Amino acid sequence: MLQREWDYGVPGQTYPCWSVLNHIESNTGIAFCEFGFGPRSPWGLVMLSGAEHMSLGMDAGWFETFLEAYFDSRAITDLPIWRVFKQDGDD
Repeated sequence: MLQREWDYGVPGQTYPCWSVLNHIESNTGIAFCEFGFGPRSPWGLVMLSGAEHMSLGMDAGWFETFLEAYFDSRAITDLPIWRVFKQDGDD
């Protein structure tokens, strides 16, 4: 569990969030938080490090389901199905 700042409340206000997926290469991840944008949109795209980026962020980065957050995350680019290539011939 990690406390993340809530930018829309009083200064210093934080909410507990759980880190669910960490994509180290992009310094981003998916968090679950029942507060802030939750419970309506409890799955969020967050930064993993950097003091100025440790808040819950904006509402555009929060989703109703984990899959919605995953498909909008940078981690999705690691899936081989997203590697597009040109195929010549019958192979």
